[in-house]
Order: sequence, then C-alpha cells, then structure tokens
Amino acid sequence: MNRVIVAWMDDFQMSSQLAKLSTSHSYTLQFINKIEDLHYASVPSILIIDLGNITEKELKKLNSFKAVNEITLLGFCQEINSSVLSYFKEMGFDYVFNYRDLIKNIESVINKIFYAI
Repeated sequence: MNRVIVAWMDDFQMSSQLAKLSTSHSYTLQFINKIEDLHYASVPSILIIDLGNITEKELKKLNSFKAVNEITLLGFCQEINSSVLSYFKEMGFDYVFNYRDLIKNIESVINKIFYAI
C-alpha cells in the first residue's frame, strides 16, 4: 500500500528529514504552499503542518478536508503547553508536537502512525 506524507511548512531541517525518511521507506512526499493545494486522499496519508503559520480559517478548511479524507493531521510548533495542545486537538489534529521533539523522533512517529492504520 502506498503511503503519502504531505508537508505544509517552510522549514529546511524538517523538510530534509522528511525527504530522507520518504526515500528510505518508499513513502510518497508532497509539499504544498497553501491549503488549496490539498487533493483528495484515497490512501493513508499524513499531513504535517507548521502550526506557527496557520490561520483559524485554514484550520476550519483542514477540518472539513479531514472529514471526507483518510488523513492524519500532525502539527508542530516551537513551544507547546496544555492550552495550545487542547486548542489544536479541538480543531481536529490527531497529533501535536513540540518542534524539537518531532525533529528528533520523526521517523518513529511517522512509522507508528502509518502502521497503526
């Protein structure tokens, strides 16, 4: 089964980690610049988003997209606390990580998500 990682971010280090991971595990990797670039997801997919640059309007569009697609929403931000975590969980995110924690553990996080589906 083909697995797809869609990345919506402007972060060189995270992008290069995702490229390395995708190559070693034969995942399809797509980068998008705006929410309108998202397309129907017919295979298990993960959308990874830098939460520091997202508007509430975009969050609502993501929630609608998730309702009709087989996609896992994974977000990251520089600093995280319980109120930030609760907010993004309420907005439909499956996982929210601190940037440093995600960058250190990206491979195990992605593999656990894909193989739990």
